[in-house]
Amino acid sequence: MCHFIKLSMFILPLLSIFASSSLFAMERALKAIINSRVMRDAITIENCIIDYNDWEIAQQFSTMEKTELIKLFSPNTEKKEVAKPFLELVKHNKLLSIKAVVTSIDIDNDLDVKFLINSANGWNVLHYIVSNNQSDILTIMFNHKQTFDLLVTKRNNAGKSPLEMAAEKGFDSLFLNRNLLYSNSSQMKIDFKRPLNQSGQNALMILAENDHDEILKGLLEDPIILRLARKYCDINGNKLGEYLIHKPALRELFERQLSKL
Repeated sequence: MCHFIKLSMFILPLLSIFASSSLFAMERALKAIINSRVMRDAITIENCIIDYNDWEIAQQFSTMEKTELIKLFSPNTEKKEVAKPFLELVKHNKLLSIKAVVTSIDIDNDLDVKFLINSANGWNVLHYIVSNNQSDILTIMFNHKQTFDLLVTKRNNAGKSPLEMAAEKGFDSLFLNRNLLYSNSSQMKIDFKRPLNQSGQNALMILAENDHDEILKGLLEDPIILRLARKYCDINGNKLGEYLIHKPALRELFERQLSKL
């Protein structure tokens, strides 16, 4: 049975941001469109748990014109710190609201990327997605290639990119989803040759070092990824094989797969 959950501790600060960004100044009445696409999405959420406040906000967004949404999510101000509503939606996992927004707004072309980055700590929307294991929101953002490519390797103030964080945490929603990894049958969206830290480690090496063996196993069974992995070295000259010395099952798989190339 579905349960409606009011998360007032999350929504109050979010609503204050919206108010300051003129959402309520627009004085739009909430329209409960029972048969709307947003409502149909709501009842398919995992475990059938619905954040009622999220649903309410999504309904308001669905009634707004594109120009109004762009104005709301890209406030024109010269202040150093401005409200960043889309970032807040991601931070608080407002999936329905995000879906409602991206239905009208082209994230790549309509939204300035600066409104997707927290200037206080350098975290962008993808840092929060990885940190909070938000696989559904990850899928939405991955469909906006220009923005995703810009943010996935953008480092926060601590020097970590979302891709490095994903490898450290073992974010399988990214690494084991072929639809996210590939733009077509042979072209990858994620560059597994890219060094992600000062040690020159790529994503596969970081996964191995953090013992995310099941993810690594799935990736090593992919010949395209394997071709990249066999030649890349970190700054000490170590290849992926050296990271698998104490992982006999993975080392055996790695060598067996290499022999097939």
